[in-house]
Amino acid sequence: MMIAFILLLLALPRTTLLAQGNTGEYIVFEGKNVSLRVHKDVDLWVKENNKNILAILDNNVERIFSILGLSKERINVTIVPMELGAKLGIRYEPFLITDNGVIIAYAPLKARGAQVLSLDNESLMSMGYLLGWVIDAIDIYFILNNIGYWYSDASFGLMEALKMVNTIPQGYLVLKKTLKYPHGFTASMINIGYYKPISKAIFEYRVHARSYAWEVDSFGYWLIEKYGVNRFIELYRLIAQNPNEQLFEKIYGKDLNELENEWLSYLKEKYNGTVFTKNTVAVFSTKNLVVIYDEPLEDVAKSSKDILTKMSFNLFELRPNVTLYSSVQIGSTLENVLENNDVLIITITSSKVFNEVIKLSKVNIGACNHGFVFLSKCYTSNNDVLFIVEPNKYDNLIRLTHE
Repeated sequence: MMIAFILLLLALPRTTLLAQGNTGEYIVFEGKNVSLRVHKDVDLWVKENNKNILAILDNNVERIFSILGLSKERINVTIVPMELGAKLGIRYEPFLITDNGVIIAYAPLKARGAQVLSLDNESLMSMGYLLGWVIDAIDIYFILNNIGYWYSDASFGLMEALKMVNTIPQGYLVLKKTLKYPHGFTASMINIGYYKPISKAIFEYRVHARSYAWEVDSFGYWLIEKYGVNRFIELYRLIAQNPNEQLFEKIYGKDLNELENEWLSYLKEKYNGTVFTKNTVAVFSTKNLVVIYDEPLEDVAKSSKDILTKMSFNLFELRPNVTLYSSVQIGSTLENVLENNDVLIITITSSKVFNEVIKLSKVNIGACNHGFVFLSKCYTSNNDVLFIVEPNKYDNLIRLTHE
C-alpha cells in the first residue's frame, strides 16, 4: 500500500552504552535503563541501527520515570522477526507485554507495504515505525505494573490518553502528529458529525470493538494538559478499580458533564471548522458505496467490501450498503456510475476499465509504461492492482493506494 508520510530529522539523544554481547540467538546491548536484545534473524536495518535505537529508548524510559513518578527499573526490549513473532502468538499488534519487558515483532519496510512519497528515506521511516510500537509497548508495561491494570473498558480507554504524555521524539514519523492528533483529529470528526457523549465513549469504550478512541484520547489528554498528569494518574487508578462517573467530581471538583462542556468549548475555539478527516478512508467507509472490479479481481473486491463494512461498524456503528459490480456488468454506464455514486474501483492497470477511469476520474493519475502515474512518479508492474476511490460530484473525497 502506498502511504504519504511526513518525516523530520532529529538528533539522537545521548545515552551511554554500558555493554554489548552475544547470547546464542540474540545480540544484546545494555543501556542505562534498557536491555535491548535483537534476534539474529531480524531485518538487517535493525541490527545496523542497534545503538541508535537503544539510545532513543534509554532516553524515553528515563522520561517515563519522570512523568509517572516511578522508581527506576530496567526493562528488557526484545526485537524478533515476524515469523518468530507469529509463533509467539503476536497477531493484531506487533508486540507482547511480558513479566520483565516487551517483545516486538519487527516488519521490514517491504512487508509493511510502505513506500516513500515525500522523502526518500527508508531508514527514517523504519525508525519511526519501530519507535511507535516499542514506545507504545513500554508505556503499557510501566502503566500496568506501576499504576494499575485495566479491569474495565473505561480504564483501558483512559490509558490511551495517559500513554500520549510520553510519545515518540519529535522528528520521527508519527502519523498522529500529521493528523493533529488527538485534538485536531477529534474536532474534525465532531465537525463532520461523528460524536458520542464522553460518558458513553469512556464507559463503553470497547463495546463491539468500536473505536471512539479519538474522543477518549482527546478528552483525557485535555484533562492532563489542563489539570496535570498527577490528577489524571489518580483518576486512572480509581477507575481501574471501580469505574463510575462520580470519580471525575472527586478528582477534579467538577462532574463529567461540566468537564465535557469545557473540553468541547476548547476544541471549538481552537479547531473551529476543521474538517480534514472528511478525506479519510474511515469516513469513506460510512457511505453507501459501489465497488467496480475487473473480472480477475472478484476475490479482492469481496475482501474490500468486508473490510469497509467492518470498519464502518467498528468505528461508527453504521451499516452502509456496499454493492459489487464487475466491469462487464457496468459496461458503457461507467461515466454515469462515477457521476452519481461514491465508487471504489479495483482494476488491473493494463485493463480497459483502467484506461476509461483515468480519462473520467477527478483523481490526479495517469498512465505510464506498464503502470500508472501518481504524484509525478510512475509505478510499474505486470500485475499492478490499482484501487481508486472516486467521489461523486457532490463530494471531494480522493484516495488512491497501490499494492
